[in-house]
Amino acid sequence: MAIWFMVASLVGHWVEICASGMSWLLIGEAYDASITNNLAEPYLVYGGGALICAYGLRPLYRRHQLHPLALFSICVVVCATVEFVAARILVARYGFNPFWDYSNDPLTFGSDVCLINTLLFAAGASLVVAVICPTAERHLSRLGTQQLLVLTGHTLLIFILAMQPQWQLTYVYLLSVAVWHLAMRARRSLLARQLLR
Repeated sequence: MAIWFMVASLVGHWVEICASGMSWLLIGEAYDASITNNLAEPYLVYGGGALICAYGLRPLYRRHQLHPLALFSICVVVCATVEFVAARILVARYGFNPFWDYSNDPLTFGSDVCLINTLLFAAGASLVVAVICPTAERHLSRLGTQQLLVLTGHTLLIFILAMQPQWQLTYVYLLSVAVWHLAMRARRSLLARQLLR
């Protein structure tokens, strides 16, 4: 559960970067450069959405063997609700929503929810429920308890580092973990060759 939340929060930020870039390329909408200031910053609303997909919508999808169109329709309602509730929480906390404002976009509900974005979020949520969740579950089920704890620990550390002002440490950590894993793989390979002699 923790892995889902942390990974989705980080990946959600990169999806925002891609979406902003595509909007700029396709319709000339102003590119929001602030989202690229910290490439490792987690967007927690995506983590919450991933938990809803994995632990709310996925069991529903499996239990009732939903048609893809029915799944998409449910995802539209859920995504619009999540976006609306998140916006209301932000407004209650800050007096305004500092992250998104759809007041100038067509097909909106106030400045909190935009139908076009909701349809895109629902498509992504449907993909998570029908494809990404089962694939991830299959791979994670192959891991032993110790490996799962190590993966969770690495993910948690990356998540914590990404939320710090010195977010570049995240990349240093990722690089050091990758080098360590390569060194361990080379060592195991060398030991295996020596045993075969």
